[in-house]
Amino acid sequence: TMVHLYGETGATELDGERLPQLSISASVRGGRLTLTPVNVSYAQPLEISVQLRGCGYRRAEGRLLAGEPQAHNTFDEPERVIDQPFEVYLKGDVLRFTLPPASLAAVTLS
Repeated sequence: TMVHLYGETGATELDGERLPQLSISASVRGGRLTLTPVNVSYAQPLEISVQLRGCGYRRAEGRLLAGEPQAHNTFDEPERVIDQPFEVYLKGDVLRFTLPPASLAAVTLS
């Protein structure tokens, strides 16, 4: 199933290069739509509003990876970076959520 994404976002500077603050992908599997947005900014949160046209989804769940940009798991700290539930709001055909700085999310609609 093809998913068309269109968005407008501000830019952020990372290592001297200007980049869009939002990177996002979408996939459909088994009737569930999964959006995978990334907030590229190390400093600014990003408010997201998604217009879902003709989809009829009634439930939304979010999982989030966030924290220090250079954080990583090690044998000594195997759970330093773990995904956690985060709040997403679905009202009618509009999905809303806020991504913290330097975060990756998976939002699943069913």
